[in-house]
Amino acid sequence: MSAAVNSLSRPCRWPSRASRTCACLSLCDRFTRSSPVVWCCPTEAFGGVVTTRRKGSERKPAEMFTLMEGERSAQDVLEQMILERSLSGEIELVLGLGVSPDRIIYANPCKQLSHIKYAASSGVKMMTFDSEEELTKVAQCHPTARMLLRIKTDDSKSCGHLSSKFGAPLEACRHILEEARQLGITVVGVSFHVGSRSKNLASFTQAIADAHTVFQTGIELGHHMQVLDIGGGFPGIEDAQPSFEEMGAVVTSELCKHFPEGCGVEIIAEPGRFYVTSAFTAALNVIAKKTIVENSGSKHPIRKKIMYYLNDGIFGSFNFLLFEENHLKPLIIHKACLAQSLYPSTLWGQTLDGNDKIMDDVALPELQVGDWLVFRNIGAYSVTTTTLFNAFTAMPIYFLLHKDTWTALGVPLTPNKH
Repeated sequence: MSAAVNSLSRPCRWPSRASRTCACLSLCDRFTRSSPVVWCCPTEAFGGVVTTRRKGSERKPAEMFTLMEGERSAQDVLEQMILERSLSGEIELVLGLGVSPDRIIYANPCKQLSHIKYAASSGVKMMTFDSEEELTKVAQCHPTARMLLRIKTDDSKSCGHLSSKFGAPLEACRHILEEARQLGITVVGVSFHVGSRSKNLASFTQAIADAHTVFQTGIELGHHMQVLDIGGGFPGIEDAQPSFEEMGAVVTSELCKHFPEGCGVEIIAEPGRFYVTSAFTAALNVIAKKTIVENSGSKHPIRKKIMYYLNDGIFGSFNFLLFEENHLKPLIIHKACLAQSLYPSTLWGQTLDGNDKIMDDVALPELQVGDWLVFRNIGAYSVTTTTLFNAFTAMPIYFLLHKDTWTALGVPLTPNKH
């Protein structure tokens, strides 16, 4: 069975992560071949946006907000049922944590009418938009909303492209802001997203400059512009290029240039990937294997290739491989395997779909059915995109906390509970 572990030893600090620790997990000691499957993703379960306030030179600890993305239905009678099951639960969960409705942002620029109504009835006023059509819906269902205009960015060098779907072009922003004034809708700021794991630091430079331009236009038209959401996609792995530190330096420099301290603008961000990526480790079990011997002729030696079938795949926890580059590096638990020869190997998922492939042509020693492969940095866009294809169910959840971290929390250890 496959396993994924949430390592809770990583401190929640923003923007610095120098003190974050990575717990070394010995899955051999924790799991046997008959152990249940394990997976967890607490932050993404809320569909959360993590934000920080910018006051003086201090960055406060991250506070959790929520995105609301419920089920979709064309029939009004079903919409209410869906809302009761999807939206009310998310809002109530966040409100139950003590978060005030005025601290919640509905960050989907294209919303279902009934969802806008539900946000209004729950006291959630801050929402994003990127078109005149969305303004018309908001004016109809939530006229007291406080809106952020989402602008288009250059996300061509990111792993997850968003601007083809969301964001108003810079040249259209004045007209949209004028329309908001005509409809009596309050616009309080700008949001953008340069795409997930962007490799182009200039994207942030341009996006922040564009946001400043839209701020000035909004102020000129009579809007009280006071919030800037700089999006997310920040890398959560140590060897990312560019690194989080490099990205943070560029963002900080541009914010100081266009939105200096004391300007009255609140800066928020969505660093979900940054926090959760390295907090999770997945352990997959080899459920089957197939050896392939290739003989290309007398001038070429016989080549041995091995295909391994694992108990998770792209229809499960590795769904992110469908829209992101593959950065996976499988680790082998059994040390005896490490001294063996390496063979080109293919790692397949467990479903019957021929596209269910995790990795191809990766050099591995020969493994046996029942062996484990470990994959680190599996926290972002994993469980949240899991499907039930071929009737494979979602994974049960385990949380592992390093003993030293548990002790540091001041909680006494008890037998069989650490």
